Amino acid sequence: SSALLCLYMLTVEHAVLSTVCFQPPDFDMSLYSAYGFSTIEGLVSPRLRCWAYSRQSSKGAIMQKIVGGIIIGALLSAGGLYAAGRIKYDDSERSAPHAAAEPRLSSIGQQLDQMFAEAYSADRPGASVLVAKGDQILLKKGYGLADAEHGLPIAPHMTFRLGSITKQFTAVGILMLQQDGLLKVSDNINNHLPDYPTHGEAITIAQLLQHTSGIPNYTSFPGFFKTGRTDRSLSEMLDVFKDKPLDFKPGSQWSYSNSAYVLLGALIEKLHGSSYADFISKRIFTPLGMTNSHYGSNVAVIPNRARGYSRTEQGYTHAPYLSMSLPHAAGSLLASSEDMLKWHKGLLSDALLPRE
Repeated sequence: SSALLCLYMLTVEHAVLSTVCFQPPDFDMSLYSAYGFSTIEGLVSPRLRCWAYSRQSSKGAIMQKIVGGIIIGALLSAGGLYAAGRIKYDDSERSAPHAAAEPRLSSIGQQLDQMFAEAYSADRPGASVLVAKGDQILLKKGYGLADAEHGLPIAPHMTFRLGSITKQFTAVGILMLQQDGLLKVSDNINNHLPDYPTHGEAITIAQLLQHTSGIPNYTSFPGFFKTGRTDRSLSEMLDVFKDKPLDFKPGSQWSYSNSAYVLLGALIEKLHGSSYADFISKRIFTPLGMTNSHYGSNVAVIPNRARGYSRTEQGYTHAPYLSMSLPHAAGSLLASSEDMLKWHKGLLSDALLPRE
């Protein structure tokens, strides 16, 4: 409840979302970071620990810059650090009565609002931003355009691709199946997927979650995205990487692997007896009231979906087409910033998993 949370969604670079979570120092994130949260930046101060989860992009300079700005700003306001030109915070106010915190939080929202308004003009692709502390919303606003062709502005209820933030949902789904007694994260994956080749090695579910399985990352294969328009079944996706030699002995190294999370999606489908999309909808989206969250599709009509754009030297273009069958459990979900706040609160409660 003492965390400062910023949810930042943008239409540049495939309409992806960045989630910046600012947690108090006594909050143990080791479990979550072990189970697949995609950390792009972690700043630690004596008073505050910060994790930023995001889909990384080689073209994401704006995203990286603004995420960095939010991290600095929020740390300055909540963590007692100092820097000129961003969000200002007077450390002496720590001893002030609780009532003094309200104007200070309001000031944080105003300064963040100004920062995003400067970053995203109303006539270009932009971002949806939600900043909250406990149950208090400091900022909930859209900046720029969700649809540049129709001049449609972004609103907080609009839906964006989550990219690799999907892995959070997949990881929690696996822990829910463990809670159901259907698996243990210490299990050998061949206990549940006996036909998957492990090349003479024992690979555990935990190693898939932790990116230590050694299974090569299919999105790094040369030429893979040249076939990005082609729909594939889950079995066909597994065929892309299953016969490739392991990059290293399982458990001996760390290497980011989308392949491992597609395999976790296959595990969810096998044990739950339904599609990954159906599992996430029934077990996570519906219980948390995430009504603007979906499994991605380029065919289905998804209400309130923001379009994705790429920035080029000639201006903005539509983001390249990518079949949502390819990222699967590694990156195919969509959500709004409002729904991601529900997700954040769900993780911190016992709505999905027991707190122990």
